[in-house]
Amino acid sequence: MRRPADYDAFLSYSYAVDRPLAAAVQRGLHTLARHWYQARALRVFRDQTSLSANPDLWDSIETALRASRHFILMASPEAAASPWVRREVAHWQAEGTRETFHIVLTSGEIVWGDGDFDWERTTALPPGLRGWFAAEPQWVNLGWARADTQLSLLNGRFRDEVATLAAAVHGLPKDVFDGEDVRRHRRSVRLRRAAVSGLALLTVLTTLLGLLAWRQQNTTERQRDQAVARELATRAAELGDRDPRLARLLSLAAWRIAPLPETRAGLLAAAGRPGRAVIESPGATAVAVSPDGRLIAVGGGSVRLWDTATRRPVGEPFAAGDVRTLGFSADGGRLVVGSDEVRVYDVATRTAVGSPAPLPEGLPGVGTLRTVAISPDGATIAVGETFGDLGLWDVETGTRLFAPFETVRPHIPSAAPVAAFSPDGKTLAALNPHDGKLRFWDLATGRPRGAPVAAYPRQTTALAWPSLAYRPDGMRIATAGVDGVVRVWDPATGKPVGAPLTGGGRTRQEKELPSVAFSADGALVAAGNADGTVSLWRGDTLEPVGDPLAGHGGVVGAVAFGPGGLLVSAGADGTVRLWDVDARLRRVSPLPADTGPLYSVAWSPDGATIAAGGHGAAGLGARGAPVSCRIDGWALCLALEGRSVMVGGGTSAHPYTRWSDPGGHDGTLLLWDAATRRRLPNPAEGRSAIANSVVFGLDGRVVFATGVGADLDTRGTVTRWSAAQQVPIGIASVELSGPAWASALSPDGRLLAVGGDDTGTADGPRTDPVVLIDPVDGRRVASFPEAGAVYAVAFSPDGRTLAAATETGAVGLWDVRSRTRTGELAGHSGPAGAVAYAPDGATVATAGADGTIRLWDSETGEQVGVPLRGHGGTVFSVAFSPDGTLLASGGGDNSVRLWEVASRRQVNERFWGHALPVRSVAFSPDGRTLASAGLDRAVRLWDVGHTVDPAAVLCAQAGGSLTEEEWDQHIPDIGHRPVC
Repeated sequence: MRRPADYDAFLSYSYAVDRPLAAAVQRGLHTLARHWYQARALRVFRDQTSLSANPDLWDSIETALRASRHFILMASPEAAASPWVRREVAHWQAEGTRETFHIVLTSGEIVWGDGDFDWERTTALPPGLRGWFAAEPQWVNLGWARADTQLSLLNGRFRDEVATLAAAVHGLPKDVFDGEDVRRHRRSVRLRRAAVSGLALLTVLTTLLGLLAWRQQNTTERQRDQAVARELATRAAELGDRDPRLARLLSLAAWRIAPLPETRAGLLAAAGRPGRAVIESPGATAVAVSPDGRLIAVGGGSVRLWDTATRRPVGEPFAAGDVRTLGFSADGGRLVVGSDEVRVYDVATRTAVGSPAPLPEGLPGVGTLRTVAISPDGATIAVGETFGDLGLWDVETGTRLFAPFETVRPHIPSAAPVAAFSPDGKTLAALNPHDGKLRFWDLATGRPRGAPVAAYPRQTTALAWPSLAYRPDGMRIATAGVDGVVRVWDPATGKPVGAPLTGGGRTRQEKELPSVAFSADGALVAAGNADGTVSLWRGDTLEPVGDPLAGHGGVVGAVAFGPGGLLVSAGADGTVRLWDVDARLRRVSPLPADTGPLYSVAWSPDGATIAAGGHGAAGLGARGAPVSCRIDGWALCLALEGRSVMVGGGTSAHPYTRWSDPGGHDGTLLLWDAATRRRLPNPAEGRSAIANSVVFGLDGRVVFATGVGADLDTRGTVTRWSAAQQVPIGIASVELSGPAWASALSPDGRLLAVGGDDTGTADGPRTDPVVLIDPVDGRRVASFPEAGAVYAVAFSPDGRTLAAATETGAVGLWDVRSRTRTGELAGHSGPAGAVAYAPDGATVATAGADGTIRLWDSETGEQVGVPLRGHGGTVFSVAFSPDGTLLASGGGDNSVRLWEVASRRQVNERFWGHALPVRSVAFSPDGRTLASAGLDRAVRLWDVGHTVDPAAVLCAQAGGSLTEEEWDQHIPDIGHRPVC
């Protein structure tokens, strides 16, 4: 079913050969017969990247197709062969009509035969059009215009052809359309003349008319600018990482033209995307990054070096041949190249060192493709042959150091064995695709270490070899086979570590080159996939790290890491892509913590200290054993009398009215120095159980930890800690019959609000779930009778209102002075577990078990816009940035997300550091770091500094601005403006 049209036409073409001509056609359709007040006569969708784009991006293309009234095929042999063009044509055939399908011939032949195209002579049309047309269609011939790079409507012949096409889209006969275009032009001329005459005759009204015209012009230009800016932001989002430079610059242009909420959201999203740059390199089959990250070596029909910073070639290509493997020595001075011969080159001079490794003995003149690996010291190479040999060679002399290692030799040429040196240079690992076995050799003795390991099924006819890589510490080795599966092994035992890792879309195809690599710090494993993506896993836990990196339009046959979060990948689409993995993850190593699940995180007012609260040793189980129940909501998991139980309500009420002597350490509290990430001394042992919430005092000297009572009877308590001495200085048991879930300090520091359970007990009544206490002496000041448990509380910035999120889904609003309920925010369909006020107090954010985040006007209590959706489960926590422009959220899907408040749009690709639900998020006072705490016992710090000045970040990432030519191509309706 087609949706209402957003585009008048969809332009389908071969990016490789017809991009300039497609741009000219689009500009012509935009301009021809345009009213003076229109930004465009027609709105035409034109993809800005390779039409063999990643299938993961099909959804956005399909959306554009369904939103278009007409389909324009720029026919050529290249377009006819493009899988992407074929898919677009097939989609229109399935959902569009023949009458709205238009053909523009740019090269090749189109010949109509008897009732159908003559497919023996027609070369410019996709075969899927066979038999689709009942009668000969009309087409526009622009074959003569392909070589003209300066096409415009001033060219009479081009104007005539575009008019033919535009008339069909407008639904008018061409002569009527041409006449209408002329009439509109003449009408504009007459209007201008009449205006001049009128102004001459009505001089008294000159000033007034001038002012009105100026205002009208400003209004018109502002509306035009806003429309153009929104379209640019949309195009930038569609481009994403397929063309990262252009996407960033279009996002910047959209913001400079019209600083709207949606263009700012696009700015933030672009600044956080991982794609760094694209290098056009057709036929690239291998990549390597120098150890210092300054050079990238790309192999295909030859080898070329590229400067990482400028993305410009360094010197001329060298090492001609079918290059399949590359590797830098540990000092970066040498590069080993494997093709039909194996050579080592001096990187500085790009000249060969020593002699090439000879062909296997007895096979003179037989061409083979070889795999190579270079030792850490650059002195030795391991060479695998397509006839099964694997040998070690001295780089300087070109002599074989060892007889071929034990291998299984195929009867015919097949995929070559692949090898990798251990980081210490003492062990060689090799994988022979012919028998699928992984072997390890001691290089000092040349003897095997352990028995061969059956790693993959035998590949008796495969022409593609597997891939393997050591982790930098040498404790793990990863292998990737043509079956698309990555496996990680313990080299010491030869046993697999964890379950096999599967990437995106690789099937058993004999010629696809798998690829795998570890990052320089061993924190990540990357593998290239057949669907054009790159998958990432954690180097220690082997858990997936978010969604695969998408951008390539073909099989990713090589990946390599560099320092500083750089990842390089080479695809069959003829591009080498640079990814900023650190920017994508925005992740710092987790803060050291040796405790149970964590529920809360907070920053001191000066940003110097980070506090977190969660399960203590006593809460983990009797005799220190971990609990066995899973925590997936707000309930607590405790070990009582040797049993693991879920606790959501209390068994007795035991109120205190004053701070009591702490005795033990009630509530687990962890503290870190934010600058050094060093854990501050904190004796967490004692009779503590759980701290569900932590809050700093105004001066940062005191921390309040709110949670469950020390004797694990689930009574709510608050512990007052000295942040400087890391010791508890008082405990108060609030009047709650169940656990205390949340706390908040009033802006003036005079009240501490605590929210908790009101389940009641067998020997006691239900209690008010919201309690106000004096943070100095622990004295109870007041309580509020909400219905059900209260999971989150927040004071308004002026301190007059307290919001309480309840298990009923409503968020109650209380006047702090009068102690009266003034209203509620009702919208969640399940328990509401998070609430936060914006710094200016105008907006309230709530979230809950229904997976939504809702924004509310604090004055009217009305919901602002539609709910924010994205989390795949309960949203446990929300927090505003210090300037109020961003909202962070943590959820049960283990992710942390960022939202631009004004546009209500998600502006990050999800932060995937946590392995279990994220229970709390908090911005640092300067807004540059986001802390999150989760049930995986980790506190993670996310670098969100790019959100403070995203325009400056994008300019630095793009390395320049849009040129005048690029501006005219992409933004023809507005005069050129510098964006950086």
